Order: sequence, then C-alpha cells, then structure tokens
Amino acid sequence: MKGNLQEQKSLLSSALKDLNREIIKLKKTKDALEKRFKRTGSNISLTQSRETELRNQLSLLISQEANLNKQKEKVQQKLNDLKVKLDKVTKISRDLEQV
Repeated sequence: MKGNLQEQKSLLSSALKDLNREIIKLKKTKDALEKRFKRTGSNISLTQSRETELRNQLSLLISQEANLNKQKEKVQQKLNDLKVKLDKVTKISRDLEQV
C-alpha cells in the first residue's frame, strides 16, 4: 500500500511539474502575443496618422490645382483678348497701308 501511495505521489508530482512547465510556456506565449498586439496597435495608429497627413496634403494640392486652373483660365482669356486686339491693330495697319 505504501509503495502504491509513493507511486501515486510520484505520478502527481510529475504531472504537476508538467503542468507548471506548460503554464510557463503559455505565459511566455501570452506575453509575446500581448507585445505583438501592442506593436500592431501602434502600427495602426501610425498608419492612421500618416493617412490623415496624406489626405491633408492631397486636399491642399487639390486646392492649389484649382487655383492654378483659375489663373490659367484668366491668362488664357487675356491671351485671347490680346489676340483680338492684335488682329484689330493688324487690320487697321493694313487698311492704313492701302490708303
């Protein structure tokens, strides 16, 4: 009976050691996953910040493009007006030459 009790005690002790080893492995895995989770969260925050920054830059560029297009239209209109005036001056000059 005493041998049987010693044997059970030994088996239980061995099982406890195995469980403790497994618990330690699980804690290490948990810690590693928590660190990875924090890094991922940090990366997401950085990515979102970068996205916001890029969106702001894009909005600024779109605004600048619109302003440049307005300026281009004004310059084009002035060119057209000058062309009309130049055509009138050329016509007047030709008319005067014929006189």
